[in-house]
Amino acid sequence: MQDMEFPEDMTVPELFSIQATKTPNNLALQDASHQYTYKELDEATNQLAHRLRQLGVVADVPVGVCVVRSALMIICHLGIMKVPFSNYLCLLFSQLLSLVRGPNSVLQSCLLRRCPHLAHFCTVFMSL
Repeated sequence: MQDMEFPEDMTVPELFSIQATKTPNNLALQDASHQYTYKELDEATNQLAHRLRQLGVVADVPVGVCVVRSALMIICHLGIMKVPFSNYLCLLFSQLLSLVRGPNSVLQSCLLRRCPHLAHFCTVFMSL
């Protein structure tokens, strides 16, 4: 497997959609009973994200996932990540980090660009 640079300004769903466009018929996900091409996986996650939005889910609304370890677990998580990010989530991060008040907090670098005020809460910044 080769090392790859990942753009820090793109989300996992955005990167996945690019890959699905490039290689729609390639195998993307497999478990003991199912196989999904990138196209099939993209369609399944888009369908879930659309349904969640219809139900009123936005980025600041928690979504529970209760499934066994399977391809469906990946579909659920990727579909949930496709619900748009909101500024309210930055506020939730701020509140959570202020509750922790520890000297060692970790934040993904791309979130710092979206919520720059979180910088004073964190000591470790990570990127892929």
